[in-house]
Amino acid sequence: IRDRLAPWLKCYVEYSNECWNSIFRQQTYCQGRGLLDAIGSSNFDKSIKFYARRSAQVHNLFRLSFAVTGRAGLIKVLAHQSTDTGNTTVRLNEYLTYATAQAYPFTAPDVSAIAPYFGTSINQGTSGAGSTSERKRDFYMNGTLTKSALDALQILDLVEYFHVTKSLPGIAGQRVLLNTWNSSNSASVRLISYEGGQHLDGADPLDNTGSNTSADGGTYNLTDEATWDGQ
Repeated sequence: IRDRLAPWLKCYVEYSNECWNSIFRQQTYCQGRGLLDAIGSSNFDKSIKFYARRSAQVHNLFRLSFAVTGRAGLIKVLAHQSTDTGNTTVRLNEYLTYATAQAYPFTAPDVSAIAPYFGTSINQGTSGAGSTSERKRDFYMNGTLTKSALDALQILDLVEYFHVTKSLPGIAGQRVLLNTWNSSNSASVRLISYEGGQHLDGADPLDNTGSNTSADGGTYNLTDEATWDGQ
């Protein structure tokens, strides 16, 4: 990367992906390493604290490598769950504590990265995200129990009025947290997104099989100029 990445490009370095997310094997790995290193309290706490420490280690390795040739553009990334501000603080504090103990020339990442998805709870009934009243409102919005009865524009209306606004508090909360943390620790961590956007495909947040043709239509029409003009 140091030698082959175009010199005008920045290098965003993130250790693995969503190490708090139990659907991924890296979460189990981080939890096990946290247990071996005797850090953290609960198993989840062990996983996110190891992730913070290992991120600092990896960032320092990149820093040392880039310094050999004087390459600039290293961006140190620490990732978090968009709606979980409490554990964002845990990761940032662990990163700072570990980097300080190792005498690294940095004590904070450059950016805090989240994934603000929206639309995951549309028409999922009692198993969907959000409050019961929100789920019922989505479920019965069109007087039907099937998502297929909603056309693409109606799905986009649901996203606009019920779900995009749900994602904003999480983003705002992360921004407020970062401002406070930066002020308390003389840092300048910026908030970015590592992924995100609509999450409409399939009947469930983890179901991306494309089995719901109307939801698929809503997904594809997000990039349809005529749809946006119509809205």
